[in-house]
Amino acid sequence: MIRPGTEDTNSKSDAGDRGGLEAESSTTGAVETPASTVGPDHRKSTAEDAPLTFTFDPMEETPAQAIIDAVAAANGCDPLSLPPLFDAIDPDALNGLVSQPRSGPARRSWALSFEYGGWLVTVDADHQIVLEP
Repeated sequence: MIRPGTEDTNSKSDAGDRGGLEAESSTTGAVETPASTVGPDHRKSTAEDAPLTFTFDPMEETPAQAIIDAVAAANGCDPLSLPPLFDAIDPDALNGLVSQPRSGPARRSWALSFEYGGWLVTVDADHQIVLEP
């Protein structure tokens, strides 16, 4: 399950319509409205060009699926309506990169960016997904 970024812990939203998925603007802390009320060109935010930040737990879902879910939520569409992720990046390589150790001497800090579903997607070693228009 992907969770909102932690920039503003006072912002809350009822995410029941999106299966627990919430997103926050990383610069404004504004919480997105449920996907059922947001169209691809009508994202609700106090700053239309503000990045959206999501976090995910790789023990619950793959990074590839988390990215698809985040982009679908940001676009207000069904994940199945998005183009295949493998047209933008190799999902197996992405999933392998994220499975690297998070602590100890083998810890690696990294961030990977690519375009997908109309967004610049950045995923990092801390299991954050940032979507920029």
